[in-house]
Amino acid sequence: MMIQHSMNPVAGDALGRATICGLLASNGMQEEQMFQLSMKGDGPLRGVVSIVNGKGQAKGYCGNPSLSDDFTLQEAIGAGTVQVVKNHPDWPRPYNGITGIRHGDIDRDVGIYLAESEQRSCALAAATSFNGILCTSAGGYLVERLPDCTPETMSHMEKNLAKL
Repeated sequence: MMIQHSMNPVAGDALGRATICGLLASNGMQEEQMFQLSMKGDGPLRGVVSIVNGKGQAKGYCGNPSLSDDFTLQEAIGAGTVQVVKNHPDWPRPYNGITGIRHGDIDRDVGIYLAESEQRSCALAAATSFNGILCTSAGGYLVERLPDCTPETMSHMEKNLAKL
């Protein structure tokens, strides 16, 4: 995506993290469904959007893709909102959810959104790696608690996640 947009690493990191979070959070959707994640902050990045469908296809954009490297991701995003829109052609209205940006590192803010707006108990992380303007890797994880999970299993999982 970064080469198609001619973006600098900070904007590329934001778009990569938003896209990974969108893909992870939308896992299990029907093919016709759409999941849109918007980070609307007052920072110089001017927001980042990722749109994912049930087939796992993703696209996205940043408000200021040529943002200089003088900013951290948190400074580039600034204060604002995390907004999620889910839609399906058969639904009368799309589902909309919103929470505030608290950290500015996208994955933690999306995790907070999932906990507060969708009541999904989970651990979410996303990251990218750059060599100059080339994204060399991107990935993440989403771990959700299942209904029959024992407290011992949950404790073991929390200890493992703390080591990452």
